[in-house]
Amino acid sequence: MKEIPAGENNLTKSKIFSDVIIENNRRLFIVIVSIVALANIAVTIIKAVGIGSKYLEYGDILIEITIISVLLSVTVLASNSFKGRVASGYIMITGVTLCCAVFEYTFYGADQLFASRYIPLALSIFYFNPNISIYSLVLILITQTVMLIIRPELRISGPGSNTAVRYLVYLMTGIGAFFGARATRELLKFAISQHNDAAGNLYNLRGIAKAVMKSLDIMKKEAAEHGVITSNMNDISQHQAASLEEITTALEELAANSHSISEVARSLYEELAITVESVNDLKTVNDEVQESSHEMNRSLNEVNEYSRTTADQIKTTENKFNTVKNRSSEMANFVQVINDIADKVNLLSLNAAIEAARAGDYGRGFAVVADEISKLADATSRNAKEIENIIRENLTLIDESGGLIVMAVETMSKLNSAIVIIRDEVKELGKLISDIDMTIKTIKNLNLKIHESGKNIEHSTAEQKIATDESTRTVFDIAQKSQEIVTIAISLARSTETMNDITAELDRLIKDMAT
Repeated sequence: MKEIPAGENNLTKSKIFSDVIIENNRRLFIVIVSIVALANIAVTIIKAVGIGSKYLEYGDILIEITIISVLLSVTVLASNSFKGRVASGYIMITGVTLCCAVFEYTFYGADQLFASRYIPLALSIFYFNPNISIYSLVLILITQTVMLIIRPELRISGPGSNTAVRYLVYLMTGIGAFFGARATRELLKFAISQHNDAAGNLYNLRGIAKAVMKSLDIMKKEAAEHGVITSNMNDISQHQAASLEEITTALEELAANSHSISEVARSLYEELAITVESVNDLKTVNDEVQESSHEMNRSLNEVNEYSRTTADQIKTTENKFNTVKNRSSEMANFVQVINDIADKVNLLSLNAAIEAARAGDYGRGFAVVADEISKLADATSRNAKEIENIIRENLTLIDESGGLIVMAVETMSKLNSAIVIIRDEVKELGKLISDIDMTIKTIKNLNLKIHESGKNIEHSTAEQKIATDESTRTVFDIAQKSQEIVTIAISLARSTETMNDITAELDRLIKDMAT
């Protein structure tokens, strides 16, 4: 529920203020109708018994009743158009004041009826609006003045100060009504404020009551479920005790198994440590083999290079031997020429000897020269033959050396091919050794992981044994507490019954509060 502030601007928006305006209009209407009815009944009775004024006729009474009825009807209709608003108060005050004026005007000579004007002035206080009180005072003063003008006989007899006193009384009453309206307005503000607070508190209290009722419903359901749970807890606790004994036995067996597993894991850990060392040694040997393979590959490359160089040198030597062979053949030709020359010289020396013989003593010196030339030719021929023999031997040796060189070239070529094959095989062997190295590394990593796993298993089994021992102790404690839970469950069931009784009583009180 939204509270409406009781401030000056929001006072007229309050429902209480509207109800007060409506109620005061109704009250003022009832008062004026009662006064008019009572006055007309009294005047009619006075007229009937013959003690009334001779100027008052029944027709005047009827006209007065008609005019007042019309005025009140118009006033009520106009006031209802502004129902609950300040304007309706102004309209009602105006209508009632005019009715009082008509009432005073009709009853000729009844100057005491001016007192009826105090009625709207006094009731204006209950509009809680000082402006309406001032308006009532001004309207009364105007209508009174007009009435005294059109009805001079209504003036107070005696000195003129009597009329002034009447106006002074009007003024004092109006001032009193003004301050009374202000005071009652403040009281109304305070009342509205308190009402709003009370309404808000009531609304909140009803909301709280509804929330409490919902909570009580939930509490009832929870209490019912609580009772079921308590009963189930009792049954479960009974079964739990037996189950805990079985769990304790199983935990003891698990602890024994954990100890066995821990011993196996420790043995596996030690064996894996030895395996790791063996794998490390194998890796060291493999590294050395791999290094030797690289060295062998480098040596084979050097041998291959030396073999190719030697083959080239042998090929060069073969070419030079062929050159020497060709030169030796040319020298043999030269020896043949020398032999031919020696034969011709020998033939010439023979002819010279013959001619010298023919010449006798004259040719004896020439014969000696011819003989010497013949000896020289023979010596030249012998030397040429020896040179020819040497050249033949050289050619034979050159041919044999050439054959050996050809064989050496073929052998070196085969050696190169074999070296290439060996080098390729060594490369393949190097690849295999690299693969073996990778495999050894993989095995080493796996062994390390297995080694760590074995270590973790050993630690885990040790921790499991500790946890199992603790679980055994915990289960034993739980078994001891289970009986206490049964006792607590019984007490809880009794508390649930008590809570149900309290909830029922609280539910009854909340329902009374909510209504």
